[in-house]
This record gives sequence, C-alpha cells and structure tokens, in this order.
Amino acid sequence: MNAFANRETLIDFKGRIGRLATRGLMAAVAAWGGLMPVGSAGAQEYVVSDLPETIVENIVPAPAEDGVVVGLPEEPVIQSDLPVFDAESEQVIADEAGATEYMVTDGWSPVGPLAAPTRLQKWTAQVDALFLFMGDTPSRTIYVDDLTGQSALNLNQADPEMSVAPRYGITWHRDACRAFEINYFQVGAFRSFTEVAAPPDSVLSSQGLGGVPFNDVLAAGFESTSGIKSWEFNLRKTNGGPITWIAGFRWVEWTQQLGIVDGFDNGGVPGFDVYGVETGNNLYGGQLGADLMLWNRGDRFRVNGVAKGGVYYNYQAYQRSGVFSEQAGLDSVVGTTKDTTSFVGEVGLTGEYRITNWLSWRAGYTLFWLGGIATPANQLALSDFTVDPPTTGISPYSSVLLHGATTGLEARW
Repeated sequence: MNAFANRETLIDFKGRIGRLATRGLMAAVAAWGGLMPVGSAGAQEYVVSDLPETIVENIVPAPAEDGVVVGLPEEPVIQSDLPVFDAESEQVIADEAGATEYMVTDGWSPVGPLAAPTRLQKWTAQVDALFLFMGDTPSRTIYVDDLTGQSALNLNQADPEMSVAPRYGITWHRDACRAFEINYFQVGAFRSFTEVAAPPDSVLSSQGLGGVPFNDVLAAGFESTSGIKSWEFNLRKTNGGPITWIAGFRWVEWTQQLGIVDGFDNGGVPGFDVYGVETGNNLYGGQLGADLMLWNRGDRFRVNGVAKGGVYYNYQAYQRSGVFSEQAGLDSVVGTTKDTTSFVGEVGLTGEYRITNWLSWRAGYTLFWLGGIATPANQLALSDFTVDPPTTGISPYSSVLLHGATTGLEARW
C-alpha cells in the first residue's frame, strides 16, 4: 500500500511540475511578444476579437496503401459563420446563422481547402475606351477615266478613320454562380474621304450611279460615315470552373452614309452633281457565348477570353438614295425597306491587373462582325432615276468588320 501510494504521489507531483512549467513558458512567450506584462502588479486584460466562433475537429489524414500519408495536414480547420454555397447543387448549406452572403473566393485569391473565405462582391462595374477601326470597304468603281477607261475613283481608296468611344458595363451577382449584366456602347464617325482630279487632256465619267451618267467631270470625291450602337442584357452562369456561360438579348444598330460629289464643265458652263445613299439596320436577337479564364495564378494578373454571337432579326433594314444633277436636270429621292435575318458576333481578349482588392486596370483587343446588313456600296446599282417615277431596291446582304484595342477600369464592391 505504501509503495502504491508513493507511486501515485510521485505521478501527481510530476503532473504539477509539468503544468507549472507550461504556464511559465506561456508567460515568458507572452511577455516577450508584448502581449501581457510579467508579474501581478499592473496586470492588464486583453481582448482578442474577430475570432471564429466554431473550431472544427482536427482532420486526420489517412495513410495510403503504400504507407505514405496523404491528405491534409493535421491542423484545425476554421469554419466561418457564413453559409457555404455548393456550386454543383446550387444550394446554400449550413445556413444556421441566417446570413444573406456566401463564402466564396474573390476570383483573385488561390482556391483550395484552406483558402480564406471572403464575402461575395455583389456588383462589378466596367468602363472601357474602345479604339475601333472599320474593315476595308469592298471594291466599287464609281468614276472612270474617259481616255483610258480605267478606274479613277473607287470606294476602297480611302480607309475609314479610327473612332474612339466609351463602353459601359454593370454586373449584379445574384450568388456565387449566377449574375446579370448590362453592356452599352455607341461608336460613330468611321469617316473616310478622298477626291481625285481628271488627268490632263481627259475627263471623268460616272459608273453605276443609279443609271444617271455624269459626264465631262473635272474632279470627283466621296465621303462616308458610319456608326454602331449596342445594348445587351445577359445572364452569366458558372459552376466554379474556368468557363462562365453567357446567354442573353442584344440590340444592335448600324447606320452608314455615302455622299458623292463631282464638278463638271459642259461647253464652258460649270456645274456640279450630287449622289447620296443612306442605309440603316436594327438588329434584335438572342446570343450565346462563353467567358473563359485563360490565365489566373492567384496573383495580380489574369487573362480572359470572351466569345458570343447569335442570329438576329433585322427589322426593316432601309436604304434611301437621292440625286441632284444640274447637268441631267434631276432632283429626286427614293427609298425602300426589307426585313431579313442577320448575324452579330463578338470576340475579345482582355488582361486585368489588380491595383487594389476592389479596383483593376483592363486592356485588351476586341472584334465585332455584322453579317446580313445593308451598306451603301451595294445599293448604288439598284436605283434608276432615268424613269418616271424613279425605282429602287435594297440589298441587305453585306457585312462589316470592326476591331481595335480596349482599355479601362473595373471596380468591385
């Protein structure tokens, strides 16, 4: 009995020594870190806030068959009081606190089992500057040299100038997987202009301008302007992978004007001729597409690629043509409309650099293609002003290519 009692006393004594040593070590570390003064005199109470309310039990990794330990390290995993959003089932789980926000990543932080949770950013706003060029104008001769019969003035002799305009976008994030976005831009004045003079000892004559011959022309020129306007409303959906699917509605308006002017000398009597064509297209339709994350290492830089397109209803595509000729004695305007099917596609590549956790700088390149639309170049031969009344038609089967650089800012909150 004495031996057993002595042994129990020894064990209890060793336990007390261990607890005192542990407390002394903790006090020394706290004093060294400046968290708590040593000694009883002047003791202060410190409160640590913003700690998680719940600590989940340690996750113990299971050994593999070959004896190698796999899985997570044996460390406590912090459970946030925010509900967790399951991307596959699209359901909120563990919503005991009744919170209204979800535990998701911000798109910049590394994603993993131990990634720090963050609250979902409900809004994203983008403002970009579009630096757009218009693709080459199809070849169309409108004046020839009477002496050689060669083309003297062609619609493709002048490249449209670059046009700059802002593009606005706003996105509301319903949850971690679904969002609704609105985009708008209006770009105009893709202006092109050129003029030519008749060679010495020769004059120019018009070709294919509504059947009206403009003869004895000493100089001729043309000016063209164009503009595009776009509204789009899209739903965006992702399951947490690199692809965000896009589906929505878009309205696009494309207008273009062409004015042709020449000066003549008919037997010593000078004068001028004017021929003009205006076209317009209103496209309404649905579109499908995808936003693909091409590069994101969790640092400040990432790259996205976007592609979307759809079939559109071109409601009452129109063309109006007019002529005023002192030489031919004409002053008439005709026009017509037609409903048809069109296509609109957009492809873009954008890189983003995160300046702060809520602001990023964006830069990229984008391309727009419009098919099945009316343009002035294809309407010139469809009017006949030599008959009374004049007749006309419409050809809404042309295409336009717009492309250029973009740069701007993105804000998230």
